[in-house]
Amino acid sequence: MSSYKDIMETSIKESYSSVYMEIAKAIKVNRPDELNAIRDLGEEYDIGRVLYMARTNPKALKKAVYDRVRERKQFIKSKKVKG
Repeated sequence: MSSYKDIMETSIKESYSSVYMEIAKAIKVNRPDELNAIRDLGEEYDIGRVLYMARTNPKALKKAVYDRVRERKQFIKSKKVKG
């Protein structure tokens, strides 16, 4: 039988997933690197703020997502060069 804690953790994970999907739909992105960028922004700035931005200023959020994707690619490239 599942404990209350397990049920709550599952519920929270599902609600976060639905929020991330709403954000992705609002700014019309679906590639894995874009979705990872949304997750990074949500962890860094609070998922509620990112959702608010998706609803009120999707163009600016889409730019932030693309900037984050570009930063990650540059970071990966620099690690390969050093390695």
